[in-house]
Amino acid sequence: MKVVKKLAALLLSAALLTGMCATSVLAAETDAPTEEPKPAVSVDMEKSGFVAEGGYFDVYLTINDTATANVQAAISDAILAVMDVYAMENGRPIYPVLPGDSNLVHVTINNQSEHTYTYTDGSFYLSSPYAAEEELSPFIGFDGKEIPYAYIAAIPSSHKAIYKNLFGLPSSGDVTADMMFGIYDKLAEKGYTGENAMTAYFLDYYNREYSTEYASWDELVAAKPNLGDTFAQTGSNSIFTMSFGQMKAYCEEHPELAPYVYYETGDMGSVGIGDDDEVRVQIKWPEQDLAAFSYNIFYQDYFSVAYGDDECEQMNPNTNTAFTRTRGVGDYMDPASELYQQTDAYFAGLENADVFAPGETLTFTTMLAIDGPGVGNGYMNYVFSYYNEIAFNQIDTSWTVVHKYYTSIDGGEYTLDGTVTDKAVPGLVGDTVKAADLEKLLQYNGNPYTFYQASGDIQLVLDPAENQIVMEYRRDIKGTEPEDPDDSSSSETPEKPDTTPSEKPDNSQTGDNLMPILIGVAVLLVSGLVCVVFIRKRSRS
Repeated sequence: MKVVKKLAALLLSAALLTGMCATSVLAAETDAPTEEPKPAVSVDMEKSGFVAEGGYFDVYLTINDTATANVQAAISDAILAVMDVYAMENGRPIYPVLPGDSNLVHVTINNQSEHTYTYTDGSFYLSSPYAAEEELSPFIGFDGKEIPYAYIAAIPSSHKAIYKNLFGLPSSGDVTADMMFGIYDKLAEKGYTGENAMTAYFLDYYNREYSTEYASWDELVAAKPNLGDTFAQTGSNSIFTMSFGQMKAYCEEHPELAPYVYYETGDMGSVGIGDDDEVRVQIKWPEQDLAAFSYNIFYQDYFSVAYGDDECEQMNPNTNTAFTRTRGVGDYMDPASELYQQTDAYFAGLENADVFAPGETLTFTTMLAIDGPGVGNGYMNYVFSYYNEIAFNQIDTSWTVVHKYYTSIDGGEYTLDGTVTDKAVPGLVGDTVKAADLEKLLQYNGNPYTFYQASGDIQLVLDPAENQIVMEYRRDIKGTEPEDPDDSSSSETPEKPDTTPSEKPDNSQTGDNLMPILIGVAVLLVSGLVCVVFIRKRSRS
């Protein structure tokens, strides 16, 4: 048997009356071990809190030095965390939210990183909540998500279609738990059977009320945009107190309703529960059309959010519902809508949003509101939440100039003599650096050069390696270029000869030196002998 419980105690929550909850995951600054790095964005709980004099919440977020090129700031998590802590500090486990309530919030984001950021256009995101898979019902909401069981409103026994038309009672207070658990048996008595028996019954009820003949629930909802107001009935809150054992017995007797039974105990922190323990029980809408209607209308009309002073001043969930209901969470979910574009532009236009430098702050106002006339007793103990974030992109970067020097000898090909790279210059992504404005370095290695060309203007990007302007210089010379006496790279120091005498003479080397002398002497002797012979022969003749 599947019995739907309340959300885990690890989720922080706020409540309507004694149960309507806005859940969030706390992402606040804590005394975490120093070896654990800080998150990119954290909530400063010491500075945040409720300002009684102004009747609003202050919420402070910090972009830490661990932030990278892209930063996502979860605004909703921070707001709900601060509300929850405020409630606990005042002796309540959950922050109370009543129909017709609104809460103004001042949000301040402090850039304590080493980077400069800019608001990312189109990054504003406001959405209905997400839940764990095990908490999901088989029903689909307007947002295409499976609806969590806890996010479905309860069947309102205070509705005339229930207590009067179905059970024939004069007052909603006369409806008992036994009757509500046996509601499908009663519907069958009225001729409504099958998986959509309750939907068919309510469709017929409204067709009689409006003297219409709508063929489907969707057709009825489309034709009657204020249909939800008819569920806002005073009377019984549809919560039945019983023992845990009795609730289990009801679920075993009516298994068709068991998945849609929601209960809570008096102790928010309790883990185990016995059959004799007291629980407060509701039955959620058990059919697709009715369950989705309760979810859709809450997020599209009843739970509203505004941004900016002008919008917040107009937000009134009691006397100005015509405006407030156009700011439902669901109304922001289409990026092509006028409301989305307006809100995204609001964040882009905030002071410091374009250049959010280290040490600077960005502030804005927002308001959360719960519709007064529309939220009826079916939303008692109703769990709700939302997700809202904005993002920033890093824009601090740098750029460099590279000077390249070329020489041509006697009109030949230009060859690179050397390169000089200037010190990096800080800049912002998107800035334009014009090559014509840069200083030209016309001397290199003591030689004059003529500026030839530049690689061109650049628009800075985040990667500094891509932010370069190359300046090219040339010179032409004739003949072999003499060595530059100041160029240590082209001069060589001759080696000092080794004058250390040898211990022993090298005889082979001495013989080699006498050989030419001996040959010369031999030649002279032979020549003299020839001359003598020749003279003697002449004298004989």
